[in-house]
Amino acid sequence: MSVQYRHPDDYKPVKRTSRRRGLLFACCYLTGKISHVAFSFIPTLLTRLVPRADSLLAIGMLYVFIQAMGMLGGLVVLALSGIVSQFIAWFNYVFAGNDLSWYDLLMSTTKCYVFYAIIRCSWFLGLSLWDIGWQSYAEYPSLRDLLAPPVTTGESSPRSTGSNPVFTGVPTQPRSPRRATVPGREEIRRRKQAKMLLYGTIMVLLVTTAIISIIPLLCELGVWCLRVDWLQGLADASSRLNRMCRFSLLVGLFQWTQQFQFIFPRWYRAAGVGAAKSWKSTLIMWAGYCILGPISVTRLLQWTFYPLFGLDVAGRTSIYNFIAPHLVSIGVSPQTMDGILILLWMLQLLYVSHIVVKEISLSDWQKDAFYDDSMWLENTIQFKCMFLVPMLLLFFRGFASPQMGFTYAQNDLIVLTLVYPALLVLVWWCTYAYISLRYVKFYRFAVATALTYVVSGILCEVAQISAGGARLVVWAHLMRQLIKRASIPLITAPRTGRSKRRIHGVERAWCVLVLRVFLGLLLLFLAVRLGLGILACVQDNRGLYPSTPFISVHKSPNDDRVTVDHAVMSSNFARDGSLNLDTEPEYLARYAICDQYFCGLHITDYGLMTLAAYFTTLEDQQAAIDAFFPGQGMEVIPIDEGDDRFWVEIQVDENRTVIAIKGTDVLRASDYNEDIRMWTEPVVTSLLSTVFPTVKIWSPGTTAMVLDAEQEILSAMGIPRADYKITKIIEYVEASADRLAQREVVFTGHSLGGGIALAAAALVNKPVVAFSPPGMYQSISKHLYRYAPDRRQDFQATHNQSVTIVSENDLVSHIFDTHGGLVQTTTCSTERFAMIGCHMLENQMCNMIRHCPGCQTRHGFKSCTFEYDSKIVRAGVAEALDMPYLDQSPADILQIIVSLRSYIVPLLFTGLAAFLLVYFEWLP
Repeated sequence: MSVQYRHPDDYKPVKRTSRRRGLLFACCYLTGKISHVAFSFIPTLLTRLVPRADSLLAIGMLYVFIQAMGMLGGLVVLALSGIVSQFIAWFNYVFAGNDLSWYDLLMSTTKCYVFYAIIRCSWFLGLSLWDIGWQSYAEYPSLRDLLAPPVTTGESSPRSTGSNPVFTGVPTQPRSPRRATVPGREEIRRRKQAKMLLYGTIMVLLVTTAIISIIPLLCELGVWCLRVDWLQGLADASSRLNRMCRFSLLVGLFQWTQQFQFIFPRWYRAAGVGAAKSWKSTLIMWAGYCILGPISVTRLLQWTFYPLFGLDVAGRTSIYNFIAPHLVSIGVSPQTMDGILILLWMLQLLYVSHIVVKEISLSDWQKDAFYDDSMWLENTIQFKCMFLVPMLLLFFRGFASPQMGFTYAQNDLIVLTLVYPALLVLVWWCTYAYISLRYVKFYRFAVATALTYVVSGILCEVAQISAGGARLVVWAHLMRQLIKRASIPLITAPRTGRSKRRIHGVERAWCVLVLRVFLGLLLLFLAVRLGLGILACVQDNRGLYPSTPFISVHKSPNDDRVTVDHAVMSSNFARDGSLNLDTEPEYLARYAICDQYFCGLHITDYGLMTLAAYFTTLEDQQAAIDAFFPGQGMEVIPIDEGDDRFWVEIQVDENRTVIAIKGTDVLRASDYNEDIRMWTEPVVTSLLSTVFPTVKIWSPGTTAMVLDAEQEILSAMGIPRADYKITKIIEYVEASADRLAQREVVFTGHSLGGGIALAAAALVNKPVVAFSPPGMYQSISKHLYRYAPDRRQDFQATHNQSVTIVSENDLVSHIFDTHGGLVQTTTCSTERFAMIGCHMLENQMCNMIRHCPGCQTRHGFKSCTFEYDSKIVRAGVAEALDMPYLDQSPADILQIIVSLRSYIVPLLFTGLAAFLLVYFEWLP
């Protein structure tokens, strides 16, 4: 055998390359083993230790996505409510007789399109959350079909037996149930789209991380700061939104690394060998694994365990003081450095994946990763575990920290469960666009992107919507339409409704049923809002109100008795004990609030002042005050003529003023509309809490944060909220500031007026006494956002100087929201009074007068009665219908009906006979 001679110098590069490869391989090997333990071994161990871990993870992942969809649905409800308010304002403008120009019609049409784009994109996002949630519940069947679609029997170009679902140029493999036998043109497309799926995902994460990290960095370096209000949360690295975006991106990075390692178990060997072929690759790999690795592990351990040691801010991020002291000295925050660290890791992994693809034969890539059912199931379980476990770690880390606590941790968790699903939808949508537009020239796509952005700006300018968020949504809607028209369908297995039911089971069918119920309620809500709004416009413009007031007051000549007839109720007040019931027990339990006086007045004094606000004219209001407080010198202050007089200002004495606000007027459609608008948010939250138990345990701070964020998003989308009635109250108080500066001002109100009084008093820091109001504890956040932006999320404002009186069987006081401040519950027997009686102010006042004997009050009433009496309603209906005989007592009306029985009975029999004839005629 001959031996070939080689010069000794030929061995030097080989030795040098071997030495370099060995050192680099050792570093890559260590990183690969750490990744295997973190992303494969630990998740597998956890799932095996916990019984039924696969089911728990599937349910948990589904719950997160469906809850995110539900909260998005709540936001859409508020957006639609705002759009309906805009339409009602436009209808009122037209119905009032104003002329419309062609530009007005163009503006209105364009605004309708902008609102349609907002709702359509929200609908698309909701459907994406719904689909991804159920995909995670069923182990991602569509994604598996995209990577390795099963081939039906009659397919013309079936899948190759030995093809790699991700890469080309690999040996053939044994046939599996999901594979075909003959290669074809579609096989090449499948390979390419699977490969693009690998790179597209990390590219989307990379670009998103760059945006989240570079914007705060530029601002902290003083180069450029983002000055858009609704994006300040992204510009501030220490904000909750930015932190949770970084955490979601970190989780996404973990999940991508986990999938990469699942496909290429020995990727570190391929990476080490491939990087050793070039000094540039060697330098990049060394910088990534030998520098970023130790820094990242140390920083992650600091972040995880600092609550146990009570470290301060400097102690939590002290590693950056050693690594980049210059950046710390010039003001770069540790949070921004965290984002840069994540960005560097994504760049590193993108480069590693490029090298591994070139050396794929050394990576031991799993050929049956997408075909074998057991391997795919294990992979999806690890994928879900890699999100849910860090999510729980984030919550318990904050819960255990003395610097944060439960509310702080819960707020972080809520934002994370919204940001992560949105991030996953973004990754999937961008990857889909990247794959489906692979044959579109880049310059064409760039030109189309620029043109649609310009068109979206023009549309928003024509619609007179200056919000930047609306422009982005319109641009996204236009881009989606272009992508749908220019894209090539992905190669997946066809899905039918029966196959979906077979995959997802009966659980999806039940969820669809619940979703349809909520959609029906939404349509009903919008129809009621629209109908009441249009009716209110017609009523206000035409003055369609009965001339007969539905409330009246009568007093005896010696002022010892006062009678109030209000709608279907009648109450009598006496300044002696003559109206005490004979059956009343000798001793009634005394309320705790009976002996309390607020700003020199008793609770019942405020109630009777509120009752005076129900009168419509200044003369009637003054007459009611004189009847309730004879000889007290109280004066009703007139307001500007023409204003909607739903409140009254009463000067009690020289130093005290009471602003009393009436409740819902049963004849005003605008009042019902106001009730719905003011308490839409708490009703939506209550409905969500019936479906999602975690919403029910939200703390007040969490609820305030969510409501505040909803208002901010609506403002960013250009959906302004029409002014509430509370606006007029606040403007009135501000306009009268000089006159009221030296006086003590107290708010009071009943029902809707009580809720308005609570909100107005919280906004202007005044005391308030409210009777039977809907709760305002959670709703106050949206009013603070609108009228006091410097005090946003100050949900405890309703605790300040507020007193609330509620009845135990009053539905209005308990159905919408919770109450803040001092709350006194009074009794009300539904055996004697219906729920509407428990809500009436007169009944509540009579109850408190009987339970608080001996109190020093301004009115002086000592006994009272309350009963049903519809005479004032009958009088109004008789006048409106021009039927005087209706203005009689119920006994007289019954007598009239009895006298007409000779006519009514034959008519009834005739109608019954006609019905039977028609019925039998149409029988088959």
